[in-house]
Amino acid sequence: MPARASCAACWAAWIASARSPKSFLHGHSYTVASVYAPAVAAERPAYFMQELPPSLPADRSLLVGGDFKCIAGQQDMLDAAGQPGQRTQGYWTGLRHVETDYQLYDVWRDLNADGRAFTHIATSGQSAARLDRWLISEHLRARVSADSQATGQVIGYPEDHLGVSLCLTAPRSTCYGAAAWRMPLHLLDDQPFCDRLTEEIPAYLTAHPLGLELSRGRRWEDLKRHIKDIALQRSWALAAQRRASQTALESDSRAALTQYTSSPSAATLLAWLDAHHLLQALNAEAAKGAALQAGIVWQYYGEQSTFWFHHLAKERQSRTEIKALRTGGIFAARPVSQPAQAELLEALDKSLTPEAAATAEGSSSDGSIPITELEAALRSMPRGKAPGLDGIPYEFYQRFWPLVGGELTAVLLDAFTSPASPALPPSMLQGRIILLYKGKGADRASPASYRPITLLNTDYKLAARTVASRLGPVLRQVVDPTQTGFLPKRWVGDNVLAHLEEISYLQDTQQPGVIVFRDFEKAFDRLDRAWIEQCMAAVGFGAGAQRWVRILHTGTTARVAFNGWHTDAFPEDRAIPKDM
Repeated sequence: MPARASCAACWAAWIASARSPKSFLHGHSYTVASVYAPAVAAERPAYFMQELPPSLPADRSLLVGGDFKCIAGQQDMLDAAGQPGQRTQGYWTGLRHVETDYQLYDVWRDLNADGRAFTHIATSGQSAARLDRWLISEHLRARVSADSQATGQVIGYPEDHLGVSLCLTAPRSTCYGAAAWRMPLHLLDDQPFCDRLTEEIPAYLTAHPLGLELSRGRRWEDLKRHIKDIALQRSWALAAQRRASQTALESDSRAALTQYTSSPSAATLLAWLDAHHLLQALNAEAAKGAALQAGIVWQYYGEQSTFWFHHLAKERQSRTEIKALRTGGIFAARPVSQPAQAELLEALDKSLTPEAAATAEGSSSDGSIPITELEAALRSMPRGKAPGLDGIPYEFYQRFWPLVGGELTAVLLDAFTSPASPALPPSMLQGRIILLYKGKGADRASPASYRPITLLNTDYKLAARTVASRLGPVLRQVVDPTQTGFLPKRWVGDNVLAHLEEISYLQDTQQPGVIVFRDFEKAFDRLDRAWIEQCMAAVGFGAGAQRWVRILHTGTTARVAFNGWHTDAFPEDRAIPKDM
């Protein structure tokens, strides 16, 4: 890749791939080269003939884009009466040879054999030329979409270049589903939406009183569906408004561009730039909405600039595509050894103090969860996390906690005091399992090449976080100090340091020794939930703490997401889900 960077922002997403020596898509290897040719005409031939070719391996599909600073001739100028002059210098003596040697084709010219367009406007406004373009390998020509454009959105007007977009279609053998709904976070910054929910939530609860046919858990599930419906309606309305505005502004911009094309002048250029600037502002608002999908607006929810920008800069994870899986012999639950469990329980030599057991029961002393503890759990939740199947994220609860916090607290109290099993509403107990490809060349047909992550609904995670906040601080009394992970104020690095020190000690004292590494394979997937409850009772946890663990583990189900689809729900009565 040439050292110079391109100014064409429309293909900035490819630059990250270009920095990698290898990029693969659907089994094909690609190289993306960024071009920024010299402004001095005499330097262009050497740039194209000497600097660019090393970045273009002959055995790979090539996508070459950027500011080439030259044109083939008058057809690439907007002013038909003008002369190309120095603008052709470097093309016929340099770039043209590269196009021929590497069989590269000008995407826009292929789509518009007799057309005229421009990407750069002269300072005078009297002429413009198509200096920015995409060149691609010949065999990719059939995959070029008509959406590829030579004149895109102005990059940071009043800059003098326009973006150039390239759209390629890739062959697919996989049929994708619509995936799961997720509340757009930009709606939480939309005042009409927030105003409507502020009215609708109390009204819905009033209009649906509890009774024999409507339990509190059922009403909570219905309320979440009602909130989703309102969010969908607002999203559709905003999309319709934006499409109407986009259509009108695009029409105005095209009309102004036509006028400038037919009669280039400072006045017609200014008229077109004004129209295009309005269109650019609309697109910028759309980009802001997309950015808010990654993290809620900081002035409402305590975002700090460092988190905000670092979060937006995170690379999107590529879609995990599963085309085939080998089945059979994957994993089977083994019978629990009752004698082994009894032997382990008898060997326990630690137990909670009465004070610690009381702490684990929570501030209410009877084990129930008050709203204050739920609110504290909400404040401790990480931002920008994916929600479960109901699509409602943490940020929604942060925004509307005064309206929904009391109802959720009541739902959890009902579950705690109810003799029913399972006690929680079904939607709270259902997880969405996504499969993350482990990479590093792992066999994509092997289930072992994927890491299952269970996305849980936020209301369930709030309850679980509250219970964990009670148990975590007191577990230090019963968990051996050598267990350095998964507990507050313990660091797994201490374990590594301890082993290194032990090795050093044996070497210094010239004593023999051996270190054995043992891995509990699929530890989270093999845990027996009944065993967890037995251990809690054995070390002295109270009835309330044990009850909450049982509530959170009873009746859980899951659906596996793959290629945008979901399996039917199935019981998940073993293992501890790993959430993102």
